[in-house]
Amino acid sequence: MKETGDYPPGAEFDSNAPYNQLSEKYIICEECEGSGQLENGEKCSACNGYGEVLRTFEDDLADEENAAEEKGDRIRNEL
Repeated sequence: MKETGDYPPGAEFDSNAPYNQLSEKYIICEECEGSGQLENGEKCSACNGYGEVLRTFEDDLADEENAAEEKGDRIRNEL
């Protein structure tokens, strides 16, 4: 078998290799609280019933702001 790309030998098809890891992070869906279903038993439309949604830039920023507030710093300029 011939290697393709610039991967170390054997790493191209290794699912644990860093090159093959997904870069997206998921968080628990706030609409259904991770269950995938709403209170009335319908499938959650926010996460399509998976219980998780992709983490957004706003989620990262909120985490950074919370960490900064705990330290007493400010990230955003308040108007």
